[in-house]
Amino acid sequence: MNAADFISRARNLVFDNLLNPQFGVEMLAAELGISRSELYKRIKKFENKSASQFIREIRLEKALELLRTDSYSIGEIAYMVGFHSPTYFSTAFKEKYGYPPSISKQNSRILHRPKALGSKRKLVPFVVGSVAILVLAISAFAALGGTMSKSVSLSVDRSTTLKAYGLYTEARELVEQRKDSAFPIAVELLEKAIELDPSFAEAYAEMSFLYGQWHYYGSLKKAERDKMMRKYLDLAISLDSASPEVLLARADYQWKHRNFPEDSTEILYGFQSVLEMDPEHDRAHYRLYQARRAMGQYKISHSHLEKASELEPKNYFYKTILARDLFWKKNERDRAMNVIEEVIKKSDRPGGVYFKSMFLTESSKDGHVQAFKNFHKALKDFPFLYGYMYWNTYITLDLDLLPLAERYSRLIQIKYPENTFYTYGNAYNILIAEQRYDEAMDFTIIWNSNKGLDDDTAVANIAKAHYLKGNLEITKEILLKHFGQVFESMADGTHPKVSITSSKIRAAKTYIDILRELGENDMAQPLVDFICSYYSDFNLRGFFATKLDHLDCAYLQNDLEGFLLALRNGFFREGNRLGVYMVLKLSNYPAFENEPAYQELFREIEQETHRMRAQVIEYLKAEGNWDPVWDSSLELYNRDVVMKNSDLPRFN
Repeated sequence: MNAADFISRARNLVFDNLLNPQFGVEMLAAELGISRSELYKRIKKFENKSASQFIREIRLEKALELLRTDSYSIGEIAYMVGFHSPTYFSTAFKEKYGYPPSISKQNSRILHRPKALGSKRKLVPFVVGSVAILVLAISAFAALGGTMSKSVSLSVDRSTTLKAYGLYTEARELVEQRKDSAFPIAVELLEKAIELDPSFAEAYAEMSFLYGQWHYYGSLKKAERDKMMRKYLDLAISLDSASPEVLLARADYQWKHRNFPEDSTEILYGFQSVLEMDPEHDRAHYRLYQARRAMGQYKISHSHLEKASELEPKNYFYKTILARDLFWKKNERDRAMNVIEEVIKKSDRPGGVYFKSMFLTESSKDGHVQAFKNFHKALKDFPFLYGYMYWNTYITLDLDLLPLAERYSRLIQIKYPENTFYTYGNAYNILIAEQRYDEAMDFTIIWNSNKGLDDDTAVANIAKAHYLKGNLEITKEILLKHFGQVFESMADGTHPKVSITSSKIRAAKTYIDILRELGENDMAQPLVDFICSYYSDFNLRGFFATKLDHLDCAYLQNDLEGFLLALRNGFFREGNRLGVYMVLKLSNYPAFENEPAYQELFREIEQETHRMRAQVIEYLKAEGNWDPVWDSSLELYNRDVVMKNSDLPRFN
C-alpha cells in the first residue's frame, strides 16, 4: 500500500468513527492491522505529525465544515466530531485555525440565510431489541456526510442526545460559577439530562463533582456531600470507568477525602490519568495545582494553574486564584493587579472585588479603609454573599472593630451553618480576641460534635483557650493526649513534612510556650527546629498567611530583637500589614507580651490600626450604618484589654 492509499484509508477510518470519542491511536492501529509504533512511524513519515494529531485534525476539519453550515451549536458540533469537552474542542480548534470556533460561527451567519422552520432537527429515539438507537446520532452522522461503520457504537451506553448534552454543558457552566444559588439549578439540569439518557456517564460524574463543590462554596452539609458524591460516582463508574470526566470525578472524590501524604500518589495518578486522555482538561490542571501545592511542589503547581487559566480564559475563578498567587507567592504585584482588574471588568465574580481589596490592604497606607468600603458597598448589592461577609469579618477583626466583626460572623453562621471554612474560624477568633475563652471552648466542642470540625483543629483550639486562661497543666495534658506522637516525631525529625497541617503547627506552638514557661527549654528546641525547617521548605503553602512565618520562627527561637525588626519592617515599610494586628491581638506571641519593647511596638501598630478604624467609623456614620451602641462597646472593650494586659502578666 503506497503512502496516498494508506493515508486515505486512515482518514476514512477516522471519519467513520467521528462519533466515537474513544476512537484514538490504539483503535486506528488495530483497524489498519498494524502496531501503534508502526502507525506513528508512517503518519510521521507521510504527514509529518503524530498519530494523535492526525486524528484530532480530521475531527477539526469536519468541525469547521459543520460550523459553516450554521445548523448546530458549538457544543453540539464538539460532540458530533468526538470531543468529550467543549472546552478542549475550542482550545484545539483555535490552536489549529488561529481563531475560536465562535468566530467561524459568526462569519457563517453572515454568509448563510436563516434556515426554514421546517428544517429543524427532531430527536426521536427508537428501540431495536434491547438496544436503544438514537435517530439523532444517525442524522448527525449523516450530516457528517459519511456512512456508519461497524466499529461505531450508537447504543445509549456511549451515545446521547444533543439535548441531554446541552443540558449537561449548561449545568457545567453553572457549577463553574461556584455560587450557592447556582448549584440546585445545575442539579435540576443534570437530572433532566439523566432522565433523557439514563446511561449518560458524564452527567453522573458531573453530579458527583457538583456535590463536592457545593459543600465548600455553599450551604450543603458535609454528610450530604459525602453521600451524594459517592452515589453518583458509583453510577458513573458502572457506566464508563474510562471516560475522562468519570476519571476526574473519581480523583476529585479521593481529593475531597484525602489523607496526605498517604493518598498523594493515588490522587496525583488519578488527575494525571485525566490529562493523558485529555491534555487540555482545565479542571484536572486546577486540581493538580492544588495537589502539587499541598505537596510543596510549588513550581509545577503554579504551571498547572497558569495552564488552567490559559485553557479557560473566560473562567474568572481561575484568574482570581492566579492573581492571588501572583500577588502573595510570586510577588508579581503589578501583574496580579492587572489580572484582578480584568476579572472585575469582565465578570461578576465576587472574588475580583475581595482580592483586589486584600491587595489594597498590602499596597497602600489606608488600604484597610478602602477594602472595607469595597466590601460594604458590595454587600448592599449582594447581601449575605459568603465571600464578602467572610472577608469583611477578617478586615474588621484586623481593624479592631469587634462589634462589626461579630455582626458579620453571626450572619455567616445563620446563612452557612454547616460550612466550617467560612463560619468557624473567624467566630472562634472573635471569642479569643474578646477573651471569652470558655465560650470559645464550648463553641469549638459544638462544631466538632455536630458540624464536622476536624479533631486536630478542635483540640488545638481548645488547648489554646485553656492556655490563655492560665491552665498550663490542663493544656499540656490535652495536647499530649492527642498530639503526643506527633510532637515526638517532630522532635526526632521523622514526621513527614508534607503531612503537616496548620492545626499541628498551632498545637506545637502552644506546647512550646508551655515547655518554656515550665523551664523545659531542652524539650522545646527540637520542636522549634522542626517548625522553622518546615516553614523554610513549605514557604509557599498558603497565600498571604505564610508572610507571618518569619515572625513565628523568630518568636519560637526566642529572638526578640529579630522578631521586633521583622514586625516593624513588615507592617510599616514593606506593605505586609494584612492580618498582622489581628495575630497580635489574638495573643499569638504570649512570651513577648510583657517585654517593654514589644509593648511599645504594639502600641504603635495599634495606634495606626485605630487611625484607619476611625476613618471606617466616620464612613459608616456618614452612610447611616453606624449603631451608636458600638461606641460604648468599643470603649469598654479597649479599656478592659488594656487593664488585662497590664495587670495580669503571664511570664516572669
